[in-house]
Amino acid sequence: MLFAEQLSPDEVSVRENPERQALVRSLLHDFGRTFPTIEFSLVYEFRFLNAQALLLGSGRHVKLYGGLAFHNRLGKDALAFALLHEAGHHLAIGSRLNWNPCLACECVSDLWAVNEGASTLHEQTGYSVNIAKAVEELDQVIGQTSQPNPSHDCWALSWLDRKNSMLKKGPPRGPGECRLGELMMRATNARQVEGGGQRPGV
Repeated sequence: MLFAEQLSPDEVSVRENPERQALVRSLLHDFGRTFPTIEFSLVYEFRFLNAQALLLGSGRHVKLYGGLAFHNRLGKDALAFALLHEAGHHLAIGSRLNWNPCLACECVSDLWAVNEGASTLHEQTGYSVNIAKAVEELDQVIGQTSQPNPSHDCWALSWLDRKNSMLKKGPPRGPGECRLGELMMRATNARQVEGGGQRPGV
């Protein structure tokens, strides 16, 4: 996700709201049921405006941090997209993260989230994520007004490109234009060949 900073001290949080707490519990339960190979959990005390996909031992985990879960400008759709994106790191097929070839990269995770991930969630729970609403809510929080930067090798590093991708449910610059992802995949494949192994599964 494009979230790293902690909530500012004057940020209004809804962490004490029983309805919000119930919503977060319900989402985590539905995601755990929909994607049973991943363990979804809330890290309540962490005020980071973020969620994270992790590999701990042989287990796949998604941690939803309290700063994101209880942000007053983020509703169900934004939280659902965040969880889908993190699940995509584990389940999507395609370009990998350079620092962890067992996890899908940011752009591939976004595309999985708004397509296969959202479809699977709807099939299993009946809930359809409103991607347009999720983008609107996330846009308020990210607050970026930057224009596309041609120096970005990965469009996921540009929030404007990323929004466009989420809304159109496809790469903002057309297929085959993820230069950074292609480089990552070549490097990963080269390491696997040198080590006598195979490409990590997802």
